Amino acid sequence: HKSAMLKPRSFAMAFLVAILSASSVLAQATAKPAAIVGTSYGKHEIKSVIKNALTVSKELEYIFVNCGDALPVADLDKYSLVIIATAVSKPITAEENKLIDAYLRKGGHLLIINRPVNSMAKTIGFRNLTWLGIRRVYWARKGFDCKALKPNHPMLKGAFEKYKNPAWLRGSIMATVKPGGMENIIGGSGGRCLVGMNRVGKGWVVFMGHELFRLKPQANKDTAGWIQILRNVIATAQPLTTA
Repeated sequence: HKSAMLKPRSFAMAFLVAILSASSVLAQATAKPAAIVGTSYGKHEIKSVIKNALTVSKELEYIFVNCGDALPVADLDKYSLVIIATAVSKPITAEENKLIDAYLRKGGHLLIINRPVNSMAKTIGFRNLTWLGIRRVYWARKGFDCKALKPNHPMLKGAFEKYKNPAWLRGSIMATVKPGGMENIIGGSGGRCLVGMNRVGKGWVVFMGHELFRLKPQANKDTAGWIQILRNVIATAQPLTTA
């Protein structure tokens, strides 16, 4: 009798394992890699982001495609996250701008590092980047003191654990947010933004002003906080990993 009772349970357990295994395979199949793009000093930034943020540890590395210096607008849907650093080699067209907006609304993610949007908008005009939620990105020669305006924001988790007032809180590449546009996460008065997030449909755009490769560890022992924000942003987009 005991043997007869165990068979249905064993079958049910095997069936459950099969379902979970199938779900895991499906999740892997639907996950997408990240893409990274940049030119000029962006080439240095790409290397730094790959080393410090896309490679988290021996156990966790994100799968990514280095797309060179041009934004892969026609292939955006292949990626869960597109990281654009410093500059791109050619501006986008009005039609490509619409494709970016559509990609975000469907659940895509963009990480804008430094000033690539200026070169992207060179032909169509900055104000037409309606998905961005900011008025401009500019270089402030003397810099501005910033602070965490949304200290409990998920993007800042762990960023200030060791250093409460890191040197990188003084920003030189800044954005000016639009009223009702990008959420100012780290910034200052007058809508000045060092780290911000704009939700577009099911997706989002994150702006980060600093280039990581310029935050030399010798001069900024708190660079780990900026790296943590990068890692938080990437993790939130859930790209495919080696795991």
